[in-house]
Amino acid sequence: MEQTLSILTIEDEPLIRQGIVNYLEDQGYTVLEAGDGQEGLEVFRRDKPDILLVDLQMPVIDGFEVLDVVQQESPETPVIVISGVGILQQAAHAVELGAWDFITKPIEDMFIVKHAIQKSWERAMLVQENKKYREKRKRHTEEIHEQKS
Repeated sequence: MEQTLSILTIEDEPLIRQGIVNYLEDQGYTVLEAGDGQEGLEVFRRDKPDILLVDLQMPVIDGFEVLDVVQQESPETPVIVISGVGILQQAAHAVELGAWDFITKPIEDMFIVKHAIQKSWERAMLVQENKKYREKRKRHTEEIHEQKS
């Protein structure tokens, strides 16, 4: 049985946030929500969601700061940036800083959000599998060296 992903949506515009939440819940995801970056970081630390959707332009703590904190505390957690078309350059900068993908607002088709989530989750699973493989290989190499000693 496939795991139900938990997704934290951090968006200061209530109508946009509610539209995303409703769509993702209809798709079977567990959805957490926050209205600004500070609240989002509190929810992130408390509930450990699988994926974050983060607006860049928010009061209190903006999306860049959220991205920075998540990168420091949990770099394997996918962060998908949501940005207004007018600030596309900022969204590209966020990807350079570690965001896994970005979506431009207004969101014309919610399938774009679902696709970005699926793509990011697949990548996260590959990264996790690769990490486990490297750790197993390292242990195996250490065991061989111990046996030769």
